Amino acid sequence: LYREDFQKAFLEATRVYYHRACAEILHQEGGRWRFLEWAEQRLAEETRRAAQCLQSITAEPLQRVLDEVILKAHLPDLLVDVDCGFEALLVAAKIEDQRRMFTLCKRIDGRMT
Repeated sequence: LYREDFQKAFLEATRVYYHRACAEILHQEGGRWRFLEWAEQRLAEETRRAAQCLQSITAEPLQRVLDEVILKAHLPDLLVDVDCGFEALLVAAKIEDQRRMFTLCKRIDGRMT
């Protein structure tokens, strides 16, 4: 009952919500620069909320949805972006953003293509 009636609808609503939220942040002025921090914060918030409010069987499917919609859909383009990609982070010596990018890429390593 939980998986079919709640979890399925919850995961789809999460997918739709974060698809829109990612588009909004990326289209704001400076949004591509802020995306890594935003993504890191949202993933942490969702993990906390899931632990507090959802049955444990939802945690893994939720993480897969979040990784797909927030990370897998956007990190490949952001990695090579001339203005805010990894090379730009190196040139600008943005160490914290480099750490974020590495940590977020590690979550989806092998699933980016």
